[in-house]
Amino acid sequence: LPIVNESLILETCWYVGAGWRLGKFTPLIEFANISTQPSILDPNTSTSHNTVTAVLRWDLITNIALKAQITREPESGPDWVTSDPSSNKRVNIYGIGADFIF
Repeated sequence: LPIVNESLILETCWYVGAGWRLGKFTPLIEFANISTQPSILDPNTSTSHNTVTAVLRWDLITNIALKAQITREPESGPDWVTSDPSSNKRVNIYGIGADFIF
């Protein structure tokens, strides 16, 4: 019988980011960490995953901004399924998007 006060999943997450507006451009950088502690559902695992994200935002016109993003995170992180959970490989994620107000 599991201990009633023990968490099903125990994670600690944090992130810090900064950007600087340079005319119509805003470069941003973000660092994040997700740490998993042993819990009822996963009693033998204690992991820590770091992620780095770089973004460049361009204010195209008054109501539209374009963004390009690169994120580098572990292959075995919480967003990926891998055959080897102890893998040290990293994954690059590339994205583009548009923000608009209408």
